[in-house]
Amino acid sequence: MSQYAPSVPASKALDSEAAPLLARKRTKSAPPAPFVKTDRREILTLVCCIIFATSLGTVLFNDSLESSTQRQTIEPVVGIFLVLPYTYMSRRSPHHRAMALYMAMGSVFVERAARAVLYWYSIDSGSGIAESLSEFTPIIHIVGGGPQVVTAMAYALLMDVYPAAERAGVFLLVGAVTILSGLVGSPLATTIRGSTSDANGLHYAVLIGVMLQIIAFGLAACPSTYFSHDKSLNCQDTPWWELRLDDVRESSLLSQNARFTMKSAFLAGIGTRGLQTVSQYGSERFWRGEVVLSREMAYSSVMSIAALSILVPVVKTFLTKRMSSVGRDRTITKASAWSLAVGSFIMALASTSYGLFLFGMGIAAAGSGYHTTIFALGASLVPASDMGMMCALLLMAQSFGGIVAAPLVSLTLGRGMELGGVWSGLPFMFATAALSGAACLIGFGVRVTAGENGSDGLDDAEKRQAWTV
Repeated sequence: MSQYAPSVPASKALDSEAAPLLARKRTKSAPPAPFVKTDRREILTLVCCIIFATSLGTVLFNDSLESSTQRQTIEPVVGIFLVLPYTYMSRRSPHHRAMALYMAMGSVFVERAARAVLYWYSIDSGSGIAESLSEFTPIIHIVGGGPQVVTAMAYALLMDVYPAAERAGVFLLVGAVTILSGLVGSPLATTIRGSTSDANGLHYAVLIGVMLQIIAFGLAACPSTYFSHDKSLNCQDTPWWELRLDDVRESSLLSQNARFTMKSAFLAGIGTRGLQTVSQYGSERFWRGEVVLSREMAYSSVMSIAALSILVPVVKTFLTKRMSSVGRDRTITKASAWSLAVGSFIMALASTSYGLFLFGMGIAAAGSGYHTTIFALGASLVPASDMGMMCALLLMAQSFGGIVAAPLVSLTLGRGMELGGVWSGLPFMFATAALSGAACLIGFGVRVTAGENGSDGLDDAEKRQAWTV
């Protein structure tokens, strides 16, 4: 056992969580002050409002301004490279994470405002240079972090104030709010653009998008007031410049459970990108118009919200009485991944039946809880001081999976349409394979015992690893 292991009975040692993400000097620190229910609800309300305003503004921008393939590549790549450094710098205390959320939201607002100004200038002057420059505005996120850091810090703050038993339900609510913003945003953008016969409707949609980012930026300043009393370090972390490769190898950087969770998130990012071809596939295969396709997307969003707000919470309540919190999160995450895979498989086979295709969309929508419960599961596998880092790593894995899948999905969609018949569903077959792999990694890779209520549910070997790093 390591020299840092505390001299506690074995029974107490086995109650620890998983291994830390990074090597660190362990020191005793005072536990953070508990949050009352009122503070938790206020912080949750603030986070949901920030997520809703940001997502709604993004939908208005994306529906009003065309994004080239170049921009769609630059934005997630910049986010992948920024989310981990900014999360690492904010690991010291909840106050630092709240300030990181404020900075990241500021960078989102500045980027959106710059894009809007360049768009208006290009319309008024007819200059193509301004339009070309707007494709590179995501580089502004280098200062602040951008939308991925906003998401990581939002989840990290909720992890700070909610216990493990309640995180899954809270994350499901955040996921439902995100989907609701998309459900409201698309018809709102269409209504605003169609309100006038000229380009003013488009200008109004962009302006409202900027105003929503201003509102979100103002709300992002509020969470830091709840943590202003605790600016001290939760633990003495080894500075990154003192970390050696041997230290990382000794700690394995991530526990086995966490590694499988990250791999699952990566495959889910690939599979989700395949499912995003629904509109293009529906228009080419079933010859559906824009109005019908918008109804399809609304149907999928409504089913996802119903799953996140009704179905999954009911299952969560049922499982809470029968297994530990980490075991429950693992079960829900695995079931959600299988639901995504089965729905994608049904959509792949529905090459001639439009009704069967819609049924598959509904089954896939029922698994939308995966993208939120994976964060609750990941947080249960690492110490409290590393939950933010784990959230950032999962976001990186999902984003990287989406980037890798983009050319593959385009290739399978084109090839499937050329072959015709059942092979027209080739992109959904590709998504089925990736999502099945994600479900198997959670089901067979993450080891959880069927512990009693209140236990962490981790495998004994996993628990010992936390104290022998």
